[in-house]
Amino acid sequence: MKLAAFTTLNKKARMIHNNVFRLQMLTFCIAIVLNLCGQKVVACDCVMYPVRSYIPASEFIFTVKVRQVHQESISYYKGYRATVEVVKVLKGQPLSGQELQFDAIDNSNCAFVFAANETHLLFAFKKDNKFYVYPCLYSGFRLN
Repeated sequence: MKLAAFTTLNKKARMIHNNVFRLQMLTFCIAIVLNLCGQKVVACDCVMYPVRSYIPASEFIFTVKVRQVHQESISYYKGYRATVEVVKVLKGQPLSGQELQFDAIDNSNCAFVFAANETHLLFAFKKDNKFYVYPCLYSGFRLN
């Protein structure tokens, strides 16, 4: 009787051990896959104020036509970098017709996404000879 109980207990212990090992291996494999295939994701939270409050704070305000959207090394970030042509200057120094390089200040879901041949109103600033669209502003109104 004691031998039968011991054998049953031993089988249950091996079964539990095997299940724990399988769970650990599954967790390890999922972690490896996520690290190899994972994308960097940056979230944000925007609080919008009336547009008149952004006019004094913006370095540049102009309408632009997107001439070229640059390819990204990670396909998730399509449209964050572009070459645009200034159509009309509302605030700042660039002249109409001038081409400017835009980049994303971050790759969050609040970053402005460019699309070729579209015309937009942009609230922007300049840093290190590149222009950036302020995140969480009224930039991006399509004008065409």
